[in-house]
Amino acid sequence: VGDLDNDGDFDLVVVHQNDPASLLRNRAARRPHVRLKLVGTRANRDAVGARVVLRNQPTQQVRLIKSGSGYFSHSDQRIVFSITSSEADVLVAWPGGECEIFRNLSPGQTQILVEGHGERDDFE
Repeated sequence: VGDLDNDGDFDLVVVHQNDPASLLRNRAARRPHVRLKLVGTRANRDAVGARVVLRNQPTQQVRLIKSGSGYFSHSDQRIVFSITSSEADVLVAWPGGECEIFRNLSPGQTQILVEGHGERDDFE
């Protein structure tokens, strides 16, 4: 599972036993979104265990960075949030315990958030 064509919605690759893999593309209408790739510098480079919260939107959305997703499978490590405004703020609670906020993220592109490069914040 992942945003394979970078359009903000999730696509699916299914690997069949003794048959070619299938790509199932989500062709729903594009929505404004923020796509995030987290890079850890202290606890682990892939930021596994980080908690990411989308703020300043009508509804708060929360995602967790995890590794793996099932038997012999793996999903996209990036996070995609649907947004309703032209910019978004994201709070990241890194695995090492530090909390940072990244402000004014623009939609429609992959934002790379590096641990230690955001504003320090108290997790609320």
